[in-house]
Amino acid sequence: QTASDDTEIDFTSFSSDYKDFKIIGTNYVHATDNVDLKFRVSVGGTFQDGASDYVYTFLGYDENGVEKRLNSTGTDSIRANYTSLGSSIGNGEVAGWEFIIYDVHNTTYQTISSFKIYYMTPHAGDMEFTTGAARMDQASNAVDGARIYASSGNIDVGEFTLYGRKIT
Repeated sequence: QTASDDTEIDFTSFSSDYKDFKIIGTNYVHATDNVDLKFRVSVGGTFQDGASDYVYTFLGYDENGVEKRLNSTGTDSIRANYTSLGSSIGNGEVAGWEFIIYDVHNTTYQTISSFKIYYMTPHAGDMEFTTGAARMDQASNAVDGARIYASSGNIDVGEFTLYGRKIT
C-alpha cells in the first residue's frame, strides 16, 4: 500500500497459509511534526485499542551514542520511536521500519511481535534507531490484521509491504 495523507494503513487479511507476518515501511513521513509511530493488531476484525491491551519495551541510540529506552506495562497501542518523528521531507525527516507479528493464528499464547525503526528527528536532524518487542496482553486470541498510524494527524507519505512466512 502507498500512503497519501492517510489516517492509518490497515492490513486486514492474514491468510491461514502463513504463520508469521512482517510489515515493512519505507519513506514514512508524518503530515505534522512531533508525533509517534503506532501499531495495533486486529482480533475478530476489530482493532484492539483498550487502555491496557499492549505491553512493549525498546532500546536504541541516537547518532551521538546517547541511549534511548522506553517501555509500557499497559497501553492502547505499541509505540516504536523514542523521540517524536518529523514531517519535513526536505530536511530528511523520514523513517523506515519493520514490524513482525509471530504465530498470528495461535489461540494458546499471547501474541508477540518485534520491531525496529530508524528515523531522523525533527528540527535537530539527528538519526535515531530503536529495536523492541511487544505483546498483546490477551491470551487465546488469533490475530487477523495490523494497523499503522500516527499518534495524531495523518501519514503524509510512505510505502508499506506485507510479507507472510509459510511453514511447510
